[in-house]
Amino acid sequence: MTRAVVYTRISADREGAGLGVERQRQDCEALAEMLGWTIVETFADNDISAYSGKPRPGYLAMLDTLEAGNADAVLAWHADRLHRSPAELEGFIDLCDRKGVVVRTVQAGEIDLSTPSGKMTARIVGAVARHEIDHARQRMVAAHAQSAKNGGAHGRVPYGYRAVREGAKVIARVPDEETAPVVREIARRVMAGESLYSIAADLTERKISTPGSSEAWRASIMKQMMVRPTYAGMRSHHGVVTQGSWEPLISPEDHAVIVSLLNDPKRKTHRGVEPKYLLSGIAKCGVCGDPVWRLKSNGHSAYACAKNRCVSRRVEPVDRLIEAAVISKCESMSGVEDLVDASVLDATQEARRLRAQLDSFVDRAAEGELTAASLSRIEARLLPQIREAEQRAKSVLNPLVTDLLGSNARSRWEAMSVTSRRHVVRSLMSVTINRGGRGRAFRPEFVRVEWL
Repeated sequence: MTRAVVYTRISADREGAGLGVERQRQDCEALAEMLGWTIVETFADNDISAYSGKPRPGYLAMLDTLEAGNADAVLAWHADRLHRSPAELEGFIDLCDRKGVVVRTVQAGEIDLSTPSGKMTARIVGAVARHEIDHARQRMVAAHAQSAKNGGAHGRVPYGYRAVREGAKVIARVPDEETAPVVREIARRVMAGESLYSIAADLTERKISTPGSSEAWRASIMKQMMVRPTYAGMRSHHGVVTQGSWEPLISPEDHAVIVSLLNDPKRKTHRGVEPKYLLSGIAKCGVCGDPVWRLKSNGHSAYACAKNRCVSRRVEPVDRLIEAAVISKCESMSGVEDLVDASVLDATQEARRLRAQLDSFVDRAAEGELTAASLSRIEARLLPQIREAEQRAKSVLNPLVTDLLGSNARSRWEAMSVTSRRHVVRSLMSVTINRGGRGRAFRPEFVRVEWL
């Protein structure tokens, strides 16, 4: 009785159901029945390339079985299911030679590795398989380069998008209704100056789904996400950036700002201590002008100037006063035009339009449609206009503030982290705490708010 093991493998299981290895197994079992062999064990590696370099658990387990002398033969659908690496093939030949193992395939018949001619046949089959895969890789590289040039999507569908499929094939990626707003929120908060650690902590606390299997957001993963040109609707291939065929989640201009902020070497990369108090270091002392800090006073938390102790006001009523003022202000406004002058908005839009126009000329020059001299003349004309428009747009609106505008200001404020609330306060007002009053009763008139 010949004891045989069956080995099956498929490089890419596009159907995701293991149907490829199942069909191979059925053909091998039919061959075993025809030969009168008994199958003692079946090994499979589904969705694993023999050329990828990744460990193949099924293949390694089969080698252990052969080494232990528990099988006399190997059945495979084709020799290239076993190997596509010459080095791996040599190890297999040595094992089969030592153990007297016979190899039979459904497609190529018997490969007798105990004879010189059988070994030569196996090596020729392996060389042909290697030749085929090298050509396939060459075609794949060319296809990727052409796809990149045409702006086609590549790789896994990133967080913030979902796949549109035609059968098993992904034909497009579109913004995901649940996760795309998360990407946009992260972008706004980074541009507003909030740290990645505080954003990550807030998203984790709110139980927002993450890009991976972890339930907690990580600042390092968030940075990797936000510097990707994918979210600006662009694709990078070997350092060359082209316009993508999918809808961007953030504008190219905002993406450039985010990349600059996150790659700034002056930016803090350690966690640090996140603030716990709304006005600590923000509000000023009305006597000496120094910032006030949260200090202990008579067993209570108070805002006081640390140097001279000119003023001291309990934290809770001051915070309630400022929160009510911010919410009331934002509820009364319906859009950004209520916060900034229309000329500032016009200048911002003009600067972005000119930047986009210049970028299009640069792209045309890269494609050979414009000469370097022509591009230089265009830059000489557009760059001064861009700088002038950007100078007029010097009033930058905090995205966290725009999120608060309208009737839902209170609920949105309550959902914000302390760090985000502090950014809002800095953007909207200056707060001064004055000396005066006796007794423990809080008097709002000694806290002065000036809208910026």
